[in-house]
Amino acid sequence: MISNPFQSIEDRLENIEGLLIEIKRQPKKENQDKLYSVAEAADILGIAEITLRLWIKDGKIKAERFGRRIRIRHKDLYDSGEEVKSLKYQRQ
Repeated sequence: MISNPFQSIEDRLENIEGLLIEIKRQPKKENQDKLYSVAEAADILGIAEITLRLWIKDGKIKAERFGRRIRIRHKDLYDSGEEVKSLKYQRQ
């Protein structure tokens, strides 16, 4: 029986394809440590700054204080994004 001479190449290409898919799914490391001001974060979420400040005060969004400035990490902003969207439309 004759073996396929291209089988080893196909196997390697499948391996490379799997690695590329894995890399694509990982979040970009350059954005993970990015810090946003309250104005930038409010603009991203599509809400008023005062609303975002209230959410930070209530603990709905994690933020850090650097002196008098409040900064929100990229990861924290997008991790809390799904939770905040559901809160935005809840009746109180």
